[in-house]
Amino acid sequence: MSLTNIGKDYITRQGGQILVDMLSCSQEQKKSSLHALVNLSTLDESAAILVDFGILPALTNILFSKQQDFFTETNELAASTIANIVSKSGHWEFSFADKEGHHMQSEFIMHKLLDLLSNSSCRCQAAILHILCGIVSSPRASDISASCIKSSDGIKSLVHYVEHPEIKHRVYSCRLLSLLSEKLGHAFSEEFRAYVKIVSLRIKLLDADSSPEETCEIACLLANLSFSDDEVKTVLGYDLLAWTIAKLIEQQSNSSGRNSRRGRRIVYGLLGLLLHYARSSDLEIIAIVQKNQIMSIFLEQLSSHSHSRWKHQAALGLKYLSESIRASVATDLLEPQLQHGLCSPFLLLCGRRTMAPILCPLHEAPCDKCNSFCLLKGNAIKPLIDLMGDDNMDVQLAAVEALSTVLLDVQSIKNAKEELEQLGVFDAMIHLFKEVRPGKLQEHVTLLVEKFFQVEMIAMDYSNDQGLVMALIGAMKYGNANTKRYAQDALANLRVLSGGIKVSSNQGKKRNR
Repeated sequence: MSLTNIGKDYITRQGGQILVDMLSCSQEQKKSSLHALVNLSTLDESAAILVDFGILPALTNILFSKQQDFFTETNELAASTIANIVSKSGHWEFSFADKEGHHMQSEFIMHKLLDLLSNSSCRCQAAILHILCGIVSSPRASDISASCIKSSDGIKSLVHYVEHPEIKHRVYSCRLLSLLSEKLGHAFSEEFRAYVKIVSLRIKLLDADSSPEETCEIACLLANLSFSDDEVKTVLGYDLLAWTIAKLIEQQSNSSGRNSRRGRRIVYGLLGLLLHYARSSDLEIIAIVQKNQIMSIFLEQLSSHSHSRWKHQAALGLKYLSESIRASVATDLLEPQLQHGLCSPFLLLCGRRTMAPILCPLHEAPCDKCNSFCLLKGNAIKPLIDLMGDDNMDVQLAAVEALSTVLLDVQSIKNAKEELEQLGVFDAMIHLFKEVRPGKLQEHVTLLVEKFFQVEMIAMDYSNDQGLVMALIGAMKYGNANTKRYAQDALANLRVLSGGIKVSSNQGKKRNR
């Protein structure tokens, strides 16, 4: 029957238990029940109800039956139904998946799924890959399931499906490998490269005949891999950068597609590809990045309407671009014989010196609004400050890291104090410091506060802020080793420069204890 969601919900509640019980009956009844259940399980609410009725142990009993060849269709239907159920996280993770009490994400079940993958029909293989995608994408099951796949040498088995003739196999395998790459990091990249030619994925990505689903998953997979500067040039190439920008503009102009699940994933993948280029220190790539206005693309993603993952990627992109101009400044300081100013290796970015150029107070170089990666001249500081108030801690951390690229040098803070004060940098960072909990974010923010208070005028401005003093004392008590040291130095500078009493070393040691 072709059912509406209301119809699926009604039938599940009224007859779901009977359908689940039929899975242990004759082959004919079992097959009829499975055809109904695979239909009902596509609805989130129905899937949750069926789990409560004990559907998972019944389905895994069929799927792992040793008589697979005889019951091929029932195995395929059982696998497809499980895939529908585990694609919606939040409920099945707590239910038993078999009569022995194993969960779907357990090592026992994961190993059985991987073993079954190479001994199943084509349709069943696609469904098992779909099941693995659902398990690994669940926040509650992802860590343990990813570890199980890694320990059982599962990556070696999964990569073979990336170039499978069937599109479903390619899509699900790329999605699964992309999810694993987020969990396993650099170790995954190295193992993946041993079995798959990255160039073949790049060719498939640029192929106009590739399906939107496959394009999306390949983009996400390549975005999560690690590449050296040389590989960004030789493996990814310049044409992929142009394709990525064009595809991102196309996706952003499609408001309905952008808000869909696949739409959000493709934007994530495209921004991840841009990060490979933004991270590069190669001068040719930097020039092309500047020419294509990638900084403006990242700035557009900082909007309050953007997805949290996009904001996180965009803030990281601004961080990498800002670091590249800092590196150019450091290079010029070591090469005083160059006569083109502090941005001479980046003439395309900051422009050739003309008659008495106006120097950027942060970089002491002629940074230009349109041709520079300078956060100040590029009007990126205010959006990053706004991002520090985001609900997502990863987004906050990325924003602070981006701002750190221009706020870690005390002399730069002194030079740009007036501009930074007008933008609200000091107030925003100190407000965040008062609110943040112990952890990596607190460490980064405390370091910046400590840098601020090395500037006497800034320390004087906040010398009477008792809430700040209490926050510094709290950081000295509960922060990690680095945070404690930064907080102690900041408190010492705050009190010394305001005419107070310096924190003695004995007091600091006592607080640390």
